[in-house]
Order: sequence, then C-alpha cells, then structure tokens
Amino acid sequence: MLGTQFNVDAGMSSTVLWVNEGKVRVKRLADGSVAEVAAGHQVVAAASRQNDFRVAPRPGSVTAWRSNLPNGVTYGNWAPDTAGLRASSMLWRDCEKKDSEPILLYVAALSVSRGDGPPVELRAGATFRIRGRMDSASDVLVGLTTQHLNGGFAGKHHAFRKAELFSSSGGAYELEVKVDEFTPEKPNHPKSAIGLGLYDWWCLTINEDAGLTITSVELIPAAPAQE
Repeated sequence: MLGTQFNVDAGMSSTVLWVNEGKVRVKRLADGSVAEVAAGHQVVAAASRQNDFRVAPRPGSVTAWRSNLPNGVTYGNWAPDTAGLRASSMLWRDCEKKDSEPILLYVAALSVSRGDGPPVELRAGATFRIRGRMDSASDVLVGLTTQHLNGGFAGKHHAFRKAELFSSSGGAYELEVKVDEFTPEKPNHPKSAIGLGLYDWWCLTINEDAGLTITSVELIPAAPAQE
C-alpha cells in the first residue's frame, strides 16, 4: 500500500510487527486470527495460539540499556561456567567492493531494540561501559547497528580501542566508549549515531583470536547538567 511503512522482527517463537505509517493487516498462521495495526502500534504473533494476539501502542524510546546475557546473543559462544560471551570466527567480505579480500573476524554480538520492547535511543554524552576478558592484547572494534526511531535501517557505526588498553589488565578489562566517538562505517551512513535507535551492539577483533569475551554491556545516559 502506498505510504505504508513498517518493520518486522522475526524470531524463533514469535514475530513482532510495528507500523510507522499507514495500516497493515496481519494474520497469525497458528489459528487464522487477523489484526489491523495502525501507525504507532505493534502486534506480537507467537507460534502458539495460547499467547495474546492484540494490537498495542508501541512503547516510547528509552535512553538506558543493560545486557542480560545470555539473552539477546546473536553471535558468539556463550560459556555458562564463566558467564561470558566469547567472540567466534566470521569470514567477512565487503560485497560493495568486487575485488575485496575476505577478512577473518572474531565477533560477539547482541540484539538490543528488537522484539516488543521499547527502542533504545542514542543520546549525546551517553557512554557504553563494556566489561570482559581477553587472552591476549589486541585492537578491538566496537560497533553499532542503528535504525531510525520511526523505523528502518539507518547505518552502522564503530569506534576503535588500541591493544595497549588491554596489555596490563591481567586478562580482565573495562572499557568506556562515548556515543559521540562512533563514526559511520560507510560514507552514506549517518555521520553521527546520536538521535538514532540502537538495534544491535557488537565487538570484534580482526585476524586474531584474542579470546575476546564479553560479560556485560550497558548504555549509561549523560548526567543531567547542573544549574
């Protein structure tokens, strides 16, 4: 339908649809139930007919977030004995560059603004605090997949941390990265992540398995200005 804009997040046991513009009719295959979702609303279609299938207003954005491992893991190996998410290997190639060579990455990634929860908004002055362990010092790339608050992919942004920060920590580390530090991955992505929604968070090393492990990630809003 012309003028309709919506997002769909499909999971193993349920699918969430939220509408930003227009109206969408949704049918749950489990029992044939139908719902009409208007702009600013969402519906959760679970695989089981026992779950509610009702339209509700989409919650407003929040500015703070904290990981709840192992929930939300999209890439990496969860180790229950150490309560950590260890980066796992991924062969990556830039599809926009025909002659690019594949790069071996070791990635740990988490979903953030997915499902029926509120979108997480990135504000100026906010800080990511990352805790974990590494077997050996290595450069680390911290990254974000961002979306527009009214729906739709915005871009990817990243920030570097040099190996020297990990060389004298005895394996454990705590990083702080301000939202203002993140730069766009590609020229056509927004110049700043500020004002966008946080869809995915990820952390990686390049061409080196340094045993990068994440134990917690949190987004801390900037302290209010004092008068």
